[in-house]
Amino acid sequence: MPEPKSQSAVLPAEQRPIVMKVKDFRRHIFLAFLVYSSISLLVAMLSFWLFQRKLQVDNYADGVSEVFGLSLQAVQSGQNFLVYETNRIGFYNTGGSRYLEEYDSLVTKIKRNLDSLRQEKIGEKMGINQDIDKLKPLLDRYDAVFRAMVIQAKQRGYKGFGLESRLRGLADRLEGLAGPLRPQVMLLRAHERDYFLRRDTVHVADFRALAQQISARAPAKEKPLFIQYYDLFYRLVKLDEQLGIGRETGNNAILNRTATQISSLADRINRQTRQAKADISDQIINIFLFVIVVSVILILILAMLFKFITEAEKNISPVLPKLAPNPTDQELL
Repeated sequence: MPEPKSQSAVLPAEQRPIVMKVKDFRRHIFLAFLVYSSISLLVAMLSFWLFQRKLQVDNYADGVSEVFGLSLQAVQSGQNFLVYETNRIGFYNTGGSRYLEEYDSLVTKIKRNLDSLRQEKIGEKMGINQDIDKLKPLLDRYDAVFRAMVIQAKQRGYKGFGLESRLRGLADRLEGLAGPLRPQVMLLRAHERDYFLRRDTVHVADFRALAQQISARAPAKEKPLFIQYYDLFYRLVKLDEQLGIGRETGNNAILNRTATQISSLADRINRQTRQAKADISDQIINIFLFVIVVSVILILILAMLFKFITEAEKNISPVLPKLAPNPTDQELL
């Protein structure tokens, strides 16, 4: 009895390469799926890390923005005190001021927030801690100068308080003792009032010149009183120069320069953190765009491969039943 022919021989020679290509493309599809899955996993991990970093930067930026706002408020409260409270009797009567209370509260919050920001590792990574370290001495300098000005303002006084009150008392006594010198004393007081009104040193020079004339003519027993009056006036002038309120001199000039430096540095830190937030947001957007583009490309490639496999299977489908008993051919399929 003749041996049956091998069933693999039934497969035409031109069909066998197609079968091999179908198997290879299936393997390529599986590899593409693995690559896509790996990329997706990596992108998911990177996205999670970026979201975590974004939350850290957002919290840090909020803290910086708060410090920036509090610094501006503290400077404004200090300026409000110097402009309004130093010419208000209520402050000298009680020694307290709502502007001082606001200032103290704001400075406490600023220092607490700066200490908290300095401990954040994200600030070191962003290179902002160096500016934070520069901001603290500026705030300390502003605070020291401002508090010195508050003490000087209390010492100087206003109307019935401080050195100005003592000056008024001496001037009233001199008016009563002046006698023939009364017209010159009244003119001297006019120079005094003009100076306090305008803070112009021209009136100080006029005061000094007239004081010398009066001293030369004043009775010996009244000279000590005149000397006390002159010295007290010059002390007030010196205090006004040190304070510099209403002028760019003395402590007020230092205070304004320091406030400008604080505002500039705080604004720079604020802009750096806002830029960092924008950069991370851009990175996240770019990652999502990358994922979308890669997904579309892989889907197109898979669609083309699937179309090729479908056409190849159609070409070899007539001979597949004949090949089914042969294990070797089934393995090829």
